[in-house]
Amino acid sequence: TWGEQVAAGAPLFKIDDRNVKAKLLPAVAKVTEAEADLAKTENLLKTARRLAVGSSISAVDLANRQFDVEIKKAALEAANAQVKQLQIEIERHTVRAPVAGRVLQINTRLGEFAPSGVVNPPLMLFGDDNRLYLRVNIDEEDAWRVHADAPAVAFLRGNPGLKTQLKFVRFEPFVIPKASLTGSGSERTDTRVLQVIYSFQRNALPVYVGQQMDAYIKAPPVGIAGTGN
Repeated sequence: TWGEQVAAGAPLFKIDDRNVKAKLLPAVAKVTEAEADLAKTENLLKTARRLAVGSSISAVDLANRQFDVEIKKAALEAANAQVKQLQIEIERHTVRAPVAGRVLQINTRLGEFAPSGVVNPPLMLFGDDNRLYLRVNIDEEDAWRVHADAPAVAFLRGNPGLKTQLKFVRFEPFVIPKASLTGSGSERTDTRVLQVIYSFQRNALPVYVGQQMDAYIKAPPVGIAGTGN
């Protein structure tokens, strides 16, 4: 359910696996058949080894029975591998949590068709929100003013009194076009930004994953030479 804490490896949701389970039944029967076939061939070889080679059985027949045993062993291994493959496919129909985290959003319901490939929006959003990450867009003209060791503070929109210190994580080294526009008359649609990732503890502010915040990063004034990081 929404907001539920889930342990690593716990099932999140399951896709209908009846078609794969239907293939498992004859595959298991194949294993039983291969085991019986191998036992029969091994018994024939055991009997042949008691006979006198050259009079009761030829050397060629004895060698062929030994080869038959190896062939039946390979057939049994193939049958077991087929069962193992189907069991893995059945297991893959259960989507499990890769890490301990929280269910953030559910976009699928019981009985709904789950398409393969990339789904937008995804069937479920899941993540570890014990530590939150803030992606800050810096105009490319101001990118040189941002330093990794510069103090940074995040403010909650709607209540600037709620704020927290940010911990620098990394620079995204590739400058990209600005994804979201505010609609301001002075804003250029060709603006490119440097993205800086900061983090803070989940209990520092009453915020939610996906919420927008304002960030202040201490930087040297315009006109003072410096380096980007």
